[in-house]
Amino acid sequence: MEEDVDKKREKLVDFFKKGPSFLIYLVLAFIIWFGAFIRTRNLDLLKLSSGKYVPLALDPHLYYRYAHYILEYGKLFAVDSMRYVPLGLSMTRESPLLAYVIVYLYKILHIFSPSLTLAFVDVIYPVIFFMLSLIVFYFLVRRFFNVPIALLSTGFLAVIPTFLYRTMAGFSDKEPLATFFMFCAFYFYVRGWQSKKNKKVMLFGLLSGIMTGLMGLVWGGVKFVLIIIAGFALIEFFLNKFKKKDFYLYLSWLIPVVILLSFFTGRYGGLKGIFTSFSSGLMILGFVLFFLHFLFSKKGWFKDKLYSKMPKSIASFIITIVVVLLAVLVIFGPSFFVQQTGEVTSGLLHPIGTNRFAITVSENNQPYFSDWWSDYSWFFYFFFLGSVLLFYKLVEPLGRKYKWTFSIGYFIFILFFIFSRYSAGAVLNGVSPLSRFLYFGSLIGFGLFIAVNYFYMFYKDGETFVKIKTLDKNFIFLFVWFVLMIVAARGAMRLFFMFSPIICILASYFFFDLYRLSMKFKENSYKILTIVILLLLFFAPFIAGSWTHFAIGSVNTAKYTGRSYNTQWEQAMGWVKENTPEDAVFAHWWDYGYWVQTGGERATVLDGGNKIVWWDHFMGRHVLTAQSEEEALEFLKTHDVTHLLIDPTDIGKYTAYSSIGSNEDYDRVSYIPLFGLDSSQIQETREGNIYLYRGQFVLDEDFVYEDKLFPAGEAIVAGFLLPVQEQEENLFISQPTAILFYNDQRFDVPLECVYINGNKNIFGGGLKGCLRIVPSIGSDGTVENFAAAGYYVSERVSRTLFADLYLFEGESDYFKLVYSDRPLALFSGSTIGPLAIWEVSYPDDLEPNPDYLEEEVPDWFNIV
Repeated sequence: MEEDVDKKREKLVDFFKKGPSFLIYLVLAFIIWFGAFIRTRNLDLLKLSSGKYVPLALDPHLYYRYAHYILEYGKLFAVDSMRYVPLGLSMTRESPLLAYVIVYLYKILHIFSPSLTLAFVDVIYPVIFFMLSLIVFYFLVRRFFNVPIALLSTGFLAVIPTFLYRTMAGFSDKEPLATFFMFCAFYFYVRGWQSKKNKKVMLFGLLSGIMTGLMGLVWGGVKFVLIIIAGFALIEFFLNKFKKKDFYLYLSWLIPVVILLSFFTGRYGGLKGIFTSFSSGLMILGFVLFFLHFLFSKKGWFKDKLYSKMPKSIASFIITIVVVLLAVLVIFGPSFFVQQTGEVTSGLLHPIGTNRFAITVSENNQPYFSDWWSDYSWFFYFFFLGSVLLFYKLVEPLGRKYKWTFSIGYFIFILFFIFSRYSAGAVLNGVSPLSRFLYFGSLIGFGLFIAVNYFYMFYKDGETFVKIKTLDKNFIFLFVWFVLMIVAARGAMRLFFMFSPIICILASYFFFDLYRLSMKFKENSYKILTIVILLLLFFAPFIAGSWTHFAIGSVNTAKYTGRSYNTQWEQAMGWVKENTPEDAVFAHWWDYGYWVQTGGERATVLDGGNKIVWWDHFMGRHVLTAQSEEEALEFLKTHDVTHLLIDPTDIGKYTAYSSIGSNEDYDRVSYIPLFGLDSSQIQETREGNIYLYRGQFVLDEDFVYEDKLFPAGEAIVAGFLLPVQEQEENLFISQPTAILFYNDQRFDVPLECVYINGNKNIFGGGLKGCLRIVPSIGSDGTVENFAAAGYYVSERVSRTLFADLYLFEGESDYFKLVYSDRPLALFSGSTIGPLAIWEVSYPDDLEPNPDYLEEEVPDWFNIV
């Protein structure tokens, strides 16, 4: 029976291999076309009012500006003077390759369609490289498995939502080009080890190294490729599968990587950076190990003393580690080991970074399993079980005992590893002792489990130990890829994008392996039932995680994903170009730098590159949360600032920049909550009405009222009662009451301030801070409710320049409001506000402070 099943499966595979190729490529062409179709549904949403296309997100505006400059002048400048004023940014710290690719793509397409603009090619570039990436991805997976799995994997990748946004029209950033280079690097490396002649091995290794290096010139995510290939080679070495041919492949891959990343960019710290960083250092360690191993083997050194007592690979590893440790100790000193240990540990927990800046960016947040389920739903089980089935297939040559032992061990490891960060409110919240134990314990425990069985086989079961050499290289590579990306995806939500390709492969394997297993049923009814279930899992639109469900969801998402550079910013930057000097310098929170540089054509102090993170701290502390005008002016003077810009979203970002701007004790951290009017609870009185505003604010500072302490971080403001009197066209406000809760008790306390209709009403005593009332407005711009909600501005926030200038519309001799486009209000249930620009002037006796040009970040800023 099993032979019949194998024959049927072989016939299916042979059909795809030997059958009409045009049918295969027709299916592939449809998948690529459909993926591109999805990703261009938003093209009309990328147009400005002038009809010009603009990028989808923030960062791509930088590369459009660079591409525009290259097209006009032929090459880029050595120093970008529009960034990080007054120092500028050396282009050795940036990734200009992407801009050149966009320009040359434009020149090629312009030959066939002269009406194409650079702006259009810029927004369509992600889709073009997405299509090219799918082609390479298909041939890569085909190298691992067969045509059916390759087609299904490519189909999943074309529609899976986590791979959508960063390959959509308008997302003209690094990822689309970098992904293409990554797939090429993997493809050529696989071709290398599957080749028999050394010339082809080295040729493919060289091509893989070039593609890896080019990826590094585009995106820092190249570290994942370095670790995957180096990790794969090391595992092959320990399994005694690493031959001279593999060494030639590895060396021919390594050389162009080191050359490109060391001498064609300064992003990685040159040769020293390549040797001292963990990701690239692992690559170098692998080379040293392989070289010494073959050298020892050829010379016959240690043959009797060491090689006869343990596996050769382990003996060579021990010798290499001793040599490397001594060399590192002499060259870098003992502190290097502490640094590397910290880098590995923090990399496992926080792949994106561990400083205050990194953890305040939303896409860098660590996901919980609930986030995984939200994005993948039932598809999670497809790739999870696919990895288990594939691991079982990997260790199957070791025999019945080991294949079950290892498979159960792997299942326990991957289960604990993923679920160790289940949800914020659970015991497994990712930071609890149990969560960390399961996370690190499962990883270390599985490693020890493999090691113990490895040595047991060597010393007690030599027959099985020999079988290790028969383990499939393809499967080993896939598991190195999968485990590393599991670590990455658990560490930051933005890395779900990089996680998508490998899980599409594993999910596809799951479907076809289930089909293979179903063919072993003796009863045809069971076979038919299994096939029906598989078809439902694959095609049913009502099953979350199916190909059809992903496709429908991605189409709907793409249709409504428009430019973040909205009409408000378009109009504001139009005003900037017409009404400010060409040498004007803008200060603002870092998010908007590329918009000001590209849309407004003006220089900025900060931008989305965050090359000088310490300046983000200065901006957050000494400008936005500055305690006086003098404090802010000193920083702004140092950076030659002529204009200060505040965007309405800065209200919601207050926690981010107040955290980044805080000292070691987080002295500025707070937030600005919105309290909504509860219309059903309005109380009528003889004098007027009492409005109830509901919300929540945890006190950011201790508060004492009538000898009662309300401690920071524990007492909560749950609402406000605001007495209002309306007499003809006049509005009278009485002192409001704050509703506090502490230890499950309610306390009504007077609030000292209310800001409404441009007036700051200050009352005596009570809770400090101010309730900033905002109206609601209709589509015609008329006020529907003059007091629809209120922002609570705590005393800590009230002391800042941001509150004084933006929330309370204060006047200043040195900050002159020159642009403000709309009031702060509610519109259709959401907050809107002015994009405000102030012209900055300075006292005659104010001198720049060179401390504000410092770039080095202190240690306390890097500690989470």
